Amino acid sequence: MAFNYEEYEAKIRARIEARERKRKDEYNKRAATTAHNKKIVVGRTKTMMNQLVKMIRESGLSQTKISQMSGVCTATLTRIVRGRNHDSAPFSAVVGICRALGYRVVFEEIPLEEDEFINDRYIKATKILDKKAETE
Repeated sequence: MAFNYEEYEAKIRARIEARERKRKDEYNKRAATTAHNKKIVVGRTKTMMNQLVKMIRESGLSQTKISQMSGVCTATLTRIVRGRNHDSAPFSAVVGICRALGYRVVFEEIPLEEDEFINDRYIKATKILDKKAETE
């Protein structure tokens, strides 16, 4: 029995196609289960960025794929994941990554009893009002 190269090539091609179909099916299942009703509540910057990094890692997608889906530069995404860009990450990049992962960013008012910066805002506001009163 002679070796049939065409049959061998057809078997290899069928295996590759099956593997590619399986990979696409897994990707589509993951995308379908990532519902768009998830949300990030914006609080402190580090907390939000840590949550974003956690979502990126849990998504199972490569940084290149997330970058393509979100329109964010791969270098920016890498800096965010490594924790080097937490304070200076563009907000548009954060929103883009969240949308690509199936999340949305939500701003919520903090109840007064939980607001740890209320005194700082109150002091600043009274200084501004005092300066206005002095100039008048």
